[in-house]
Amino acid sequence: MQAESDANELREEIEEKQKMLQYVAEEVERVKEMFASKERGLVRERDEALAQLEAREGERKEAEAQRDAVTAAEQAAVSSAMAEADHCKAEVEKYRAIASTAEVEKEAEATRAAAHVKEVEIEMRTLLMALEQQKTASALKVKQLGNMLQELAATSGAVDFPSLPVT
Repeated sequence: MQAESDANELREEIEEKQKMLQYVAEEVERVKEMFASKERGLVRERDEALAQLEAREGERKEAEAQRDAVTAAEQAAVSSAMAEADHCKAEVEKYRAIASTAEVEKEAEATRAAAHVKEVEIEMRTLLMALEQQKTASALKVKQLGNMLQELAATSGAVDFPSLPVT
């Protein structure tokens, strides 16, 4: 009867340990899902920032093309009529100032977008390192629990547990 009582206690302990292992496995899976979700969000943000950067770069190039077109128009006007030269020069200077201001603004926006991309990449690296640390800690805990169960089974001699895979 004593042996039967001891066996029941050991079964209860084993069941409790198995529940703990199941809990740890579920927590690890939940953390993986949270990381995957965060990673998707960060990748989306990075992609959006890159798209904005590309759009700004296209706008900057378009502004340069417009500035070049204005410069070409200026040269044609000067060569066709010297009398209109002063008037055309004033107009071209006005367009140059507008194009230059727009270019500076576009370059500043492109710089900000590139900085944001770098920030997102740094945050992703930090999250990856944290996940790796959590994964290592969880694997160690699962291994320790497995070892404890095997030691418990070895000391009681009642039940032999297969070794648990460590993920």
